[in-house]
Amino acid sequence: MNSEISTLSEVIKRIKEEQRLKYTTGFPSLDAIMQGGFSPKLYLLAADKAMGKTALMLSMIYYQTVCYQIPCAILTTTINQNFVFRLPLMFDHYPIHRVYTATAPNLNMMCKYIRDIVQRGVKVIYIDDLTFPFERRTSGLSSDEIMEILSMLSRLAMDYQITIVVLADTTTRYFEDEDSYRPDDSHLCLPPEAKEEIYRTIFIYRPEYYGITADESGLPTVGLSEIIVGSVVCNLCFDKSRARFLEIAEREKESDNITRRLFS
Repeated sequence: MNSEISTLSEVIKRIKEEQRLKYTTGFPSLDAIMQGGFSPKLYLLAADKAMGKTALMLSMIYYQTVCYQIPCAILTTTINQNFVFRLPLMFDHYPIHRVYTATAPNLNMMCKYIRDIVQRGVKVIYIDDLTFPFERRTSGLSSDEIMEILSMLSRLAMDYQITIVVLADTTTRYFEDEDSYRPDDSHLCLPPEAKEEIYRTIFIYRPEYYGITADESGLPTVGLSEIIVGSVVCNLCFDKSRARFLEIAEREKESDNITRRLFS
């Protein structure tokens, strides 16, 4: 009996510790299918090009920093004026001064930067491209180089108890069958052994991206997006006019407010 009580106690303690180390994605509906949000591990945020990976990343950062006061950082290959100017267009009062950004020429500099910003309290780090530490390269990365980066990032996430999210492309757009448009692990442009380093992959699927404007029931899909985590899906709204993601309820609230202002 004592050993059973001790075992249950350890399980409860571990669950509470895991909950304590969860960092919200900024979207309650996404948190719900991820058992409370991000764990201190390595994640992929994957979709076809121009599907909205950067938009979802920046939307997450907005809510994490503004609503939940979670310090975030972006490691990017292309910090430029267009990138910076995009942020205030997505949300009013985007907290640019509260988001750390940097580039780095190699893996050693990347690790040093991550250690430095962790000391400043950063809990969630986004990397917009796996070529981040090889920004001067003109050719693609080899499988060994990809595995080296993922392995290092996975260890850093575990050692520093932070979340690291890497944006990655899929190849779904090359399929001709509509039923194959919804992405899964087979569409990732990564070596098969990469799964061992990645805790979880978050896929974005927007039907209208492929010209699908209604679902099987005839309901409109314009502006709707599926965020897929394993076999579970949550729906968010993609606000194309401002290239951002919103909770569906928030989008409906904004629409109601606009309607009231028009007719008041």
